[in-house]
Amino acid sequence: MRMIKKIGFIVGIVMFVFSFTISAQLSGFTLTGNAENASGAKWTYSNTVDGVVYELQGILYKPAGNGPFPAVIINHGTGGSSLSYSTNVARQMIAWGYICIATNYTHAAISTSIPCGSPGDCADQKTWGASNDNLFRAMKCWDILASLNYVDTFSIAAFGHSRGAFLTIALAGIYPEKFSCFGHTAGGVGNTSDGTYASEAVVNKINKPYIFHHGDADVTVPIVYDNNLEKIFIKNGLLYNYYIYPGLTHQQMSTDATMFTRTKDFFNLYITRVKTGLNINSSTDQKALLLQVKSKQLKIENANVTALQIYNLTGQQLLSSTVIPNQEIDISSIRNSLYICKVSLGSNVISRKIIVQ
Repeated sequence: MRMIKKIGFIVGIVMFVFSFTISAQLSGFTLTGNAENASGAKWTYSNTVDGVVYELQGILYKPAGNGPFPAVIINHGTGGSSLSYSTNVARQMIAWGYICIATNYTHAAISTSIPCGSPGDCADQKTWGASNDNLFRAMKCWDILASLNYVDTFSIAAFGHSRGAFLTIALAGIYPEKFSCFGHTAGGVGNTSDGTYASEAVVNKINKPYIFHHGDADVTVPIVYDNNLEKIFIKNGLLYNYYIYPGLTHQQMSTDATMFTRTKDFFNLYITRVKTGLNINSSTDQKALLLQVKSKQLKIENANVTALQIYNLTGQQLLSSTVIPNQEIDISSIRNSLYICKVSLGSNVISRKIIVQ
């Protein structure tokens, strides 16, 4: 595993802002069935917006309850669809507590049950992968999520495979402000003159945590493509996890159990969008322990704290110290990034995420 860490925020394309507690009625959207069922719910979207004609269909899965829940937009590869690859991935991620939405892209396996829809011409390979037509389709999934009052729109990720991975990379670079984190299998950066891949200029704009996986026996999407992506991430100091899987083929990579476990752990860390100055501690009992980082000083607000340890995201311990109540700890030796802080409260240990900046 290789990891470079950096949290950054760039103001990007102007977006509609939705509160995750308020839904906005989306004209042209119809949901059929119960998204909490094992088979999910089917949806259609038919409308013309800013001159773009949308005729889309897809699937939606949600955990039981009122939410708000984090969500993932799932992007299938060539020959897949929302009814095959995306559904299989959704059934994994729904168990993680995530809402999952998917639609069919221009590189789908077109049939009577999976029409091409619009925008885009499915017979034209120039519209496949990271094309503008597929970006429109994916972001319409974002709009649908934002219209549902059980979705936390501050906690949306995207995940894809193969040409769906190329699309996910483009989403990460063009719409970074709308997502918390990203992931893919068997993707990367290939011939940037081919519109099926995101350009290097787009990749350079990615600023959110990213996890990606590649099998070294993949002859469909060469591993060098994800190696190329890693080089750009290293150059830009992006926070990422990149895993290489010995002996796995293109298809095997998309269903590997270890890949799903690693993606789950990564998304659980980053699916809540991090904003400078906000408390990002994950515990529901925030009053039990408050940590504040300011000017390289970590302040612990709890009368019962006795010790703390700080770990990076690979599990390496960077600091260990005994603590007296309400003490400020000097963390100037720790570089700017996201960390896990474990605090001992008597016989209990509570973990918190902290940003050092």
